[in-house]
Order: sequence, then C-alpha cells, then structure tokens
Amino acid sequence: MPWLLCFLVACQGDGPDSADTADTGACPDGSLRTWENTGAPFLSTWCVPCHGVALPESERQGAPLGVDLDTHEDARTWADRVAARALDLGNMPPVGDPEAEDLEALAEWLACGLP
Repeated sequence: MPWLLCFLVACQGDGPDSADTADTGACPDGSLRTWENTGAPFLSTWCVPCHGVALPESERQGAPLGVDLDTHEDARTWADRVAARALDLGNMPPVGDPEAEDLEALAEWLACGLP
C-alpha cells in the first residue's frame, strides 16, 4: 500500500508530468482516435469547464491555475495527470459521470500518444 500513497502524492504535484512517455505501442492497429474526434470533445465537455485558461480562479471550482486543458498542447502537457485522475483514480470530473465508452475512448487516445 505504500506505493499507492506515493502514486497519489505524485499526482498532486504542482508541475506537469511528462506526456512524452506515452506508449504509442499500445495503440490498436487502425485506431481512429484523434484530438479532433476524441480528445477535444471529451476535454471540452468534462474538463475545460473548470480547467479552462480563460476562467478566473473564482470560477475554476478549485482547479489549480495553470492546469488548463483547452488545447492539444495542454492535453500533451497534462496527459499523465489526466490519465491518473480521470481513469486510474476516477475522481475527475468531480461532478457528472462520463459514459463508460467515453472513458474507454479517452483511455485509448491517451495510450495511443494523443494523436
């Protein structure tokens, strides 16, 4: 169980984790997951309402300033944290419940290296 505590602490860090370590080998042959059809729709629906760059701190519902998910580059910067919070821990988004197929699509897109 100590490893879980280390994992949780690591996910609470102030800086982004390296998204460059995404395992593109996990991508199924012929995957059609892209920023346009998977990443942007998921993030704009479930994440940007609190993690939007244009939001003042008072409207971010506790989301840290600078942890924004508006762009493809933002998603690459925070990919490890998105995976940890939305998929592994399941505590994001804190309100609402994405459909299982939407979470599966997000997981595949992240595993494919965020094409």
